[in-house]
Amino acid sequence: MRRVARWLAVTVMLTGSALADGRLTPAHGGVMAESQGHRLELVARAQTAELYLTDHNDKALSAEGASGKVVAMVNGKKVQAVLQPAGDNRLRGEAAEVIAGFESAVITVERGGQRLSARIAAHH
Repeated sequence: MRRVARWLAVTVMLTGSALADGRLTPAHGGVMAESQGHRLELVARAQTAELYLTDHNDKALSAEGASGKVVAMVNGKKVQAVLQPAGDNRLRGEAAEVIAGFESAVITVERGGQRLSARIAAHH
């Protein structure tokens, strides 16, 4: 009986912590992904891509010294934007073509010697 009670307690604790983390909620109207304990929010408008960096607890992470790129599929065509720091926790880049309305995107970021990467679908 004690084993069952312990098992139930552990199950409830693990389930509770998994549910507490919940769904990723974008703070800037973008699309979210996670990579190695970091949260990435991609916002695409016209030819501009912005990427916001936060930790697992939604605390803003400095984009100073970071770089990256977004390769997005737009109407079956690859569109790329090179990302550079743009203040606070934001990276920004311009694409040669419209990047808004992307179907999916692959994001890579180099920050403090750590490489982050994620694949994002426009509609989770």
